[in-house]
Amino acid sequence: MFLAFEGIDGVGKSTQLSLLADYMRDRHGADVLTLQEPGGTELGEHVRSLVLDPDHGPLDASTEVFLFMAARSHLVDTRIRPALGEGRTVLCDRFLWSSVVYQGIVGGLGIQA
Repeated sequence: MFLAFEGIDGVGKSTQLSLLADYMRDRHGADVLTLQEPGGTELGEHVRSLVLDPDHGPLDASTEVFLFMAARSHLVDTRIRPALGEGRTVLCDRFLWSSVVYQGIVGGLGIQA
């Protein structure tokens, strides 16, 4: 099972993810992998630091979305897909919908595929 927690900053995604992971482990013996996005891999953490680094100035929405998609693709290939293949549960703090909202709607790129 894969479940992503989406929502605006400060709404409690990380808290709820942690509570659910603990519940699933403690009550059901589930093997749970928790991740954040972007992040979850060395590459993803580098992307996260690039985007958050004020020395780079504000990044335009196109640059952000391409960086996030590259990090997300790597995360899926190296962490999520293998974990699901092993029967693990994967809980992720943000995923695709964050890009749709922040870069697509707020950033003005649109939401068309």
